[in-house]
Amino acid sequence: MLAVWFVMVFLFRLVKADERPTGYLFYTSDVINLDLNQTSYIVGCTVNSTGGVGTDMNIQNLMILDARRNPYLTEIVNDTTIIHKVDLRNGDESTLCGVRSYICRLNRSLIAMRSIYVARPPPAIKPADFKCISYNRKRLVCQFQRDNSCGLYTEYNLFMIRLSSHSVCNLTDNGTMLSFDSSSDTCVFSSGHRTLTFRIEGTNKIGKTESTHLVDHFDIVRPEEPSDLQVSFLDVTSVNLTWSMSFLLYNLNRSFEVEFHLITKHGVLQIFVDLSLSKDKEIMHHFKDLYAFTSYELRMRVRVIPKSERNFEEDYWSEWSSIEFQTKACKPYEAPRILPGAYSFKERRENLVTIEVFWEQVPEHRYNGPGFGYGIYALSQSGHKLSTNCSNNGVATFQKVKVDEQYIVYLYSYNEEGRSDDTNIIHIYPHKSKYQPKIKRMLYNESYQLQWFPVDERAHLSNYTIMYCSYSTTGTCHGSIQFDSLPSDATSYVLNVTKPLTFALAANYHTYSSELTWPLCTISPATSISQISFKLTDITEQSFTLRLQLSCMDQSLIDRYDVRYWPTLKRDAMRNQTFRPYDTVIPIENLIIDTEYEVIVTAYDDRGNTFEASSSVRTKDKDILMQLALFLLFGMLVMGFITTTATRKVKKIMNIKVEIPSGLLGIYETPIQVNSFQEESEFQSISEGLELEELSNGENHQFVKKQNHCFPSNWEQSNQSPSQLPFDGIPVQVNTVQKKCRPENFINAIEMEELSPSEEKPFLKVKSILKKPEQICPPNHSEKPKPTVQIVTGDNYIKPSQMPCMMDPTEVMPPIIRENSPSGYVDVKLMRNQHRV
Repeated sequence: MLAVWFVMVFLFRLVKADERPTGYLFYTSDVINLDLNQTSYIVGCTVNSTGGVGTDMNIQNLMILDARRNPYLTEIVNDTTIIHKVDLRNGDESTLCGVRSYICRLNRSLIAMRSIYVARPPPAIKPADFKCISYNRKRLVCQFQRDNSCGLYTEYNLFMIRLSSHSVCNLTDNGTMLSFDSSSDTCVFSSGHRTLTFRIEGTNKIGKTESTHLVDHFDIVRPEEPSDLQVSFLDVTSVNLTWSMSFLLYNLNRSFEVEFHLITKHGVLQIFVDLSLSKDKEIMHHFKDLYAFTSYELRMRVRVIPKSERNFEEDYWSEWSSIEFQTKACKPYEAPRILPGAYSFKERRENLVTIEVFWEQVPEHRYNGPGFGYGIYALSQSGHKLSTNCSNNGVATFQKVKVDEQYIVYLYSYNEEGRSDDTNIIHIYPHKSKYQPKIKRMLYNESYQLQWFPVDERAHLSNYTIMYCSYSTTGTCHGSIQFDSLPSDATSYVLNVTKPLTFALAANYHTYSSELTWPLCTISPATSISQISFKLTDITEQSFTLRLQLSCMDQSLIDRYDVRYWPTLKRDAMRNQTFRPYDTVIPIENLIIDTEYEVIVTAYDDRGNTFEASSSVRTKDKDILMQLALFLLFGMLVMGFITTTATRKVKKIMNIKVEIPSGLLGIYETPIQVNSFQEESEFQSISEGLELEELSNGENHQFVKKQNHCFPSNWEQSNQSPSQLPFDGIPVQVNTVQKKCRPENFINAIEMEELSPSEEKPFLKVKSILKKPEQICPPNHSEKPKPTVQIVTGDNYIKPSQMPCMMDPTEVMPPIIRENSPSGYVDVKLMRNQHRV
């Protein structure tokens, strides 16, 4: 049963197939040549009325479709025919031309289909599109690009015409380009022929075109690369280069263009020269203005200069030839560039400061030799010279510079061949605030804009120095430093760069240059002030200090600010002061004692927006300070009383002499007195003596520091008794002693460190003892002073000894102070006639 069913279905479909409608497509032409200015064409479809189509036959179901099954707009001619009219006058040619497919259908039944070619004949190959190259007159290659008009395939043929005959040149087709190569073709050319004639034929479905091309053979020659490159002369900045060229190029009767590339690590220098060949002349070119001590790679190529129009100029260059050389070294040409004010103070300590000096680095290609560096030193007005280890990054640091001295900085460059002939200088001046420029803000929005306030002192202002360099986290410049100079009325500077930079500004006068001022931060123009705050400190009876607490960005955005303050209960007594944003510490004075004050700070930006902050403060009461002063005075009196009482107790118990300040002496106590000699005539030079270092004050006599001790000038002529000798009073005049007692006159002496007066006689402490203090007594004296020396070291007492004049201390000194022994201190008490001094 299943098989019978399949047979019946098959027979039914055969019957239905015989009932399918038939018909055909018709058209004006299957080839539409747009070059003939045809305005339209028609495509129609007709269905045969015979064949028993049944009830499906309805003209409304007949249609014409494109290749994508999209229906065209059609007209019904009769019950069996429809047409589609194509207007070639409307629409873009790119949408009209090409291979157009048409399909006729009735319901789902295919009636017929046809393709119509709408296009132009292939365009003629233009001379600008036809290129021939003669490789050194040995091989000819010609090529042109295929042009398939409106998508129609075009067949091309190339012919070389010789007099009345021609030869067919085989073309190699790589899809878009057709080429002919004489080295693999029967279409042979002669290298001696000056003119070559070619004909190109192109054919497609629409038609055929031809184009003829006359080619000047000598103009299309592509030379071989130069050979035998040699350097015949080499100097610091110049070189001579010689080379050879193919002999086939000498009889072309053409000039040549030569392109040189001088390649260094600093860049490429491109040079073009024209060259004429002569068999009797060596080919040579002289290069000048080269970099000294620089390695070069010299590359060169040549091409023929044509006498006729020639396209594809780049294709007629020869291959590159190259040679390497290095120019000779010499000393640097110039000192590095520096402008006034290119210095900055940092690390200030008391009267000393560290100074940084900046300059533009010499480009590496101008080092001119090995061992390049910078030399820099500074001279003060007093002739003091400062030197530093200078680096090659454009900055030098001078340390421990006197802050109040003026310096001249000398800067030069050098290498192993010597130093630059010139030296650049700048002056470094002590800091003066009124000459220092104040930076307002640094803005960045795809370009930098530095703004600053006019300087306080504008008289004799000459110009401004702008310095900028690559950004450093330290906020200073290290390398890539550049300078610019601006007129004195400038208050802003714009630089269109995108890389991170640091800027600095200095003001220059006729006789002064300020140090550099650095911006603290860089902000965007769209930024606004975040907040204003301040602190009130140093509060006294009639003043306090206002300290603004601003971020760098907020301070940069402030154009000015007002400070208003008044007693809380007297608002009508308000005072108002205006300040610049760099005035962040404001003293407020002439206030009322013990009074509450209200303080308001109002900041303004450059757009007129305001921001406020407020606080209050109370001045101090003066009575508190008076009470404190009285309390301190009372404490001092109590301490003085305790000190005086304790001193007298100690003197009484220990039986020692202690000098008490005059203000603390009792009614019956007198100050210690020691006589002094003050006239220059009372002193003379001696060969030995005592070197005293310090004297203490008595009430009626002034004692000063001494270098050497001299005895009175009348000692030699008098026979005074020891008690009357002026040894009782030690001479103390410094200037006189230094003139009369020169150090070279002291051969051996006792060096004293300290002299303290007792009630009657001097007391001395020995610092060191020198050998043999003889000759201290004047000659020819029957009666000589007989002092006694008692030497005390700790608890050990040396027995006193008597000498006709003065004992030899080296015989009684303990080992601690003998000659060549370790240093030490002992107490020496001078006694006169067995009376303790």
